[in-house]
Amino acid sequence: MYQVYPRSFADSTGDGIGDLPGILDRLDYLVDLSIDALWISPFYTSPLRDGGYDVADYRDVDERLGSLADIDRLIAACHERGLRIIMDIVPNHTSSDHRWWREVLTSGPGSPAWARYMIRPGRGESANEPPSNWRSVFHGPGWSRLILDDGTTTDYWYLHLFDSTQPDLDWSNPEVRSEFRDILRFWFDRGIDGFRIDVAHGLVKDPDLPDMDYDSIVETDILGVAPDAPYWDQDGVHDIWREWRVVADSYDPPRILCGEAWAPTPERLALYQRPDELHTSFNFDYLAAGWDYERMRESIDATVASHAKVNAPPTWVLSNHDVIRHATRFGPTEDGSPVTKPTVVDDERGRRRALAARTCTRVRNSGCRRFSIFPMTLAKIRCGFVARGPTPVVTDVVFPCRGRRMSRVTASALRGGRGFPSQMSGGTSLSICNKTMTLRRWSSTDEPWRSGAPNLLSDRVPWSGWTRHPRAFSPYDVSPPSPGTRLSPS
Repeated sequence: MYQVYPRSFADSTGDGIGDLPGILDRLDYLVDLSIDALWISPFYTSPLRDGGYDVADYRDVDERLGSLADIDRLIAACHERGLRIIMDIVPNHTSSDHRWWREVLTSGPGSPAWARYMIRPGRGESANEPPSNWRSVFHGPGWSRLILDDGTTTDYWYLHLFDSTQPDLDWSNPEVRSEFRDILRFWFDRGIDGFRIDVAHGLVKDPDLPDMDYDSIVETDILGVAPDAPYWDQDGVHDIWREWRVVADSYDPPRILCGEAWAPTPERLALYQRPDELHTSFNFDYLAAGWDYERMRESIDATVASHAKVNAPPTWVLSNHDVIRHATRFGPTEDGSPVTKPTVVDDERGRRRALAARTCTRVRNSGCRRFSIFPMTLAKIRCGFVARGPTPVVTDVVFPCRGRRMSRVTASALRGGRGFPSQMSGGTSLSICNKTMTLRRWSSTDEPWRSGAPNLLSDRVPWSGWTRHPRAFSPYDVSPPSPGTRLSPS
C-alpha cells in the first residue's frame, strides 16, 4: 500500500498545491511501483490547521484539491488498473469549522449540539479548572474553556487530545455513531474500497476522567503520552468497530477497515483484528522496535502469536506520515543512539538498513509463520534480481504466499527514484531462518521464460541458477554468497 499526501504529491494546475487530478495524472507511475492499493491522506474540506486531519466536511473535497467529480474519476481509474483506493477517515474529532461545532458556539448546555462533543463542567470555584489534567498529544493542556460566539465564557470545558481547534467527539452519543456510519456509506457507495481509521484507539474515554500522574510517566517518542492513558485503547472502542464492520461487510465485495491503533502491547492490538472488527491495524510495536535485533524479534514473536489467537494477519509498519522515515530512523547518530527526531545521521547506513528491513518485512508478509529475523545490509544480501535504468540498483524481492501468486514488490524507492517492476511474481522466494539465507525457485506454466526450473519449493537452487527477467535492461550481476551463509548485522 502506497501512501499519498495529496497536497505535496503532484500539482496539476501550477498553483503550488498538489491535488487529486495530479494523482490521476501520475497514476501509471504509481502502478509501475507495483503497489496493490493507494492510501490517500485526507482531502476533505479543511482549514488545514493539522494538515487536513481537521475535517470541516466529511462528505466533500477541499476545493483547493479538486471536487467530488475528481475523486470519482480517480476511483474509476484505480479500479481500471487493478488498484484499490483507501481513504483516511478522522472520527476522533472534527475541525472547529465543522457545522456541528458552529452549532455548539451558538447554543447552550443541554442542547443536542453540546451532546455531540466531549464537553464537561469545570472544577473548582467558578469552574476555573479543567475536568481533568489530561494533556494534548501536541503538548499543552488537553482541555480548553468553552467560549461562545457572543463572547460568553461558560463554566464548561471541551476536550481536544490534539489541537485546540479539533474538539473531540463524544462517541457515547448515538447520533455521532449514526452520522459516521452514514459517512462510511457515502464513500463506499462512490466506490472507495476502504478506510484507514485515524486514532482508532482513542474514540472512547474513561467516563470518570481520572487525573494522570505525569511525573511517573515516561513520554514515548512516537505517541507523546503513555499508551495506557485513560483515553487510549478503552474496551468500549471495540463496539464501534463492530458496528463499522457490519457496514463494510454489507457491500459486495466487502470493504476494508484498517486501524491506526496505538495499543500498549501486541496482545491488545490483536483485539482490534477479531473477526467481527477491523480487518487489520498498523503494527506500531514493530515500528517502535527500531534497529534492535532483540527488540525486533520480541515484537515479531509476540505479534505473530497474538494475531494467531484471533486468526488475523499481522502487519509490519516501518514509516508513515507521523514518523520519521526508516531510512533516517535507522541511520545511527554519532553516539549510536536511536533516531526519533530530525538529526544528523549516517545516511548511507540508514538506507542500507532500511532496505534490509523492507526485505525482512516482505519475507514476513509471505506467509512465514515463525522464524528468527537477523538484521542484514545491502552489501550482505545482494538480492538484485532485476534492475532497470542507467544505474543498477537492488529492486525487487518477491515471495510466494501459500502457493498463490503475489503482487510485485519493489524496494528501489529507498534511492529516491521511481520503481523498477520486474514481473518476477509467484516463482521465487527468499527465506531467512535461524540467521541463514535460503533462495528457492520453481516453474510456472504461465511464465514460459522460467520453464525448466525445479517444480518443488524444496529444491534448492544456487544463486547462479536465478532466471532473470527478459525485459531487464541491465541485470545487476553480483557475486553472491553461497547458500546458507550466516549473516551478520551492520
